[in-house]
Amino acid sequence: GVGRWARTFAYLYFSTGFGGGIVHEGKLLRGRNGNAGELAGCIPLEGFVHPNLENLRLLLVEDGIAVETVSHMIERFDPSWSAIDVWLERVSPALNLVVSAASAVLDPDAVVLGGQLPKALAERMIPLIQFSSAPRRGYIRPVPVVVAAEASTESAAIGAAAIPLREHFFSARG
Repeated sequence: GVGRWARTFAYLYFSTGFGGGIVHEGKLLRGRNGNAGELAGCIPLEGFVHPNLENLRLLLVEDGIAVETVSHMIERFDPSWSAIDVWLERVSPALNLVVSAASAVLDPDAVVLGGQLPKALAERMIPLIQFSSAPRRGYIRPVPVVVAAEASTESAAIGAAAIPLREHFFSARG
């Protein structure tokens, strides 16, 4: 996926929930407690709609589209559903906050929109993302490119499964 051309990136994981991961200099950043990359933690509990696919599914149901689960919604995904526009408008403030925080703190090559997010939906989201980057001493900080995930929707599971292999067989300690 993106790791072939970006050494440092923030990966945003969209599913029934919203989370993420950080790859720094080609390595997964775990953090002291294994929770690094939980970028949803940047979103205040009040006043913001979390950019997860369950919230989109609920809007579709309100709009008369019968989708029982997020997986079912993804199987039937139609980028022309009008509820998508409502969802994008509602989640944009939270998403902009998260990508701005990731950009400011990590200075990554890229921010990747992935997880179970359909590529057609990621492509609709990308042009709407706005970074908050106030000029400092007349200089505007460069922002990363935002891209749809290039790897499979199972990349988070594959990455998690690879952690013990790396720790036990491919590290200097192993």
